[in-house]
Amino acid sequence: DPAARLAKCVALGEVLHNVPQPAGEAAQEKLLGALLPLALGEEGGEQRDREAAAWALAQLIRRHLPPESAVELLRDSLRPALSDGSAERRHGATRTLAGACWCQAPQLPAPTRELLTSLQELAAECLPRLLTDSDSSVLAAAAVLLAAAARLHAEASLPWSALVTPAERLAAALSGGPTRLDPDSANVALRAARHYAAAAAAAGSLDSAAAPQLAAAVAVRGTDRAMEGTEEAEQALATLMGGGNEAELKKAMERLAGGLDEKAARSLRDYASKRLKALSQHSVANFAWDF
Repeated sequence: DPAARLAKCVALGEVLHNVPQPAGEAAQEKLLGALLPLALGEEGGEQRDREAAAWALAQLIRRHLPPESAVELLRDSLRPALSDGSAERRHGATRTLAGACWCQAPQLPAPTRELLTSLQELAAECLPRLLTDSDSSVLAAAAVLLAAAARLHAEASLPWSALVTPAERLAAALSGGPTRLDPDSANVALRAARHYAAAAAAAGSLDSAAAPQLAAAVAVRGTDRAMEGTEEAEQALATLMGGGNEAELKKAMERLAGGLDEKAARSLRDYASKRLKALSQHSVANFAWDF
């Protein structure tokens, strides 16, 4: 039963995320054998199956495997899959790496130095390529990876410069080209932009994190008719603007517009100025994983 399998996988991810003690060696081996093929699309299933398995596998990597085993898995299994010819494998591997990079107290503090270095290097290597992927689901997964990498950089006080070019590529994808995002993938990418902005703000790097380009791209996507009735664009833009009351948001809008060309600045002002009251009501705090 596909629905039952999905439900069990989601529940397993929650258990691996919350259980206080690491799983024993025998359980680790069994879990790895079950989750890795499902996360990488080797057992069929739908996109949601891969995503649930990828999150559970990521929790196994971060909270249960010994660091040397986690690093080996990243090197031998995830790294090749991230550039595989199958979009399903790229998607699953990208979502797994994103979950493994995610940081949020108390369950997911910054990883040990050995694992931190491997995660940072692998994300930096693959993000520029994945954020121009021709497959919409892979592109959305890459946006999630950028958000997770931002959380990793903020938590471990890593240099932010490595994330600026990927953020600019996410902005290009959100604004419509050269790669198009379907509506569902666009919603994921907008949530990712929100998380990225929150992490950049927490690290004190929002002003140097391609925020103007992302803000303009979010505004463009927010006016897309396919996005009507959703709040993701407003939530992302409020976070990119740093939150606050209407007067503070108006100043932030002008500051961001000052870093854009005339056309992009006009798009941002047109979108934001009509929504200052709504933007002021959105939280820009430390959000939980919602992918």
